[in-house]
Amino acid sequence: MTGTPHYQTVRTISHSAKSYLASLGYCTVHVSPSPVPIDIIGWKGRDELVFVKVISSREWKSPEKVQLRVKELAGLVRSVPLKAEVELWTSVPGSWNRYRVYPGGICALSGRSA
Repeated sequence: MTGTPHYQTVRTISHSAKSYLASLGYCTVHVSPSPVPIDIIGWKGRDELVFVKVISSREWKSPEKVQLRVKELAGLVRSVPLKAEVELWTSVPGSWNRYRVYPGGICALSGRSA
């Protein structure tokens, strides 16, 4: 029998992210499948709304895949007048690397590169 891997699979990572967002006080909804590149919608009261795209640490290691995800999310920010934050999350053992998405790219919010 093998031990627990030090990474999360695509199937488990979005559920883990949803639980983490809920632990921060957000109500959450998992969106799948979705016509937009979003996995989770979270809201806190009437004033805080966040859209989250979660990618695995394995996907994060592929610059081409990350660039594609950022391009999709930045396009969403540019094309839809949202009163919400759009974030890209990737899992690392024991924590999350979180990035805010802007029309031109991303900026680290937390994690090792923040």
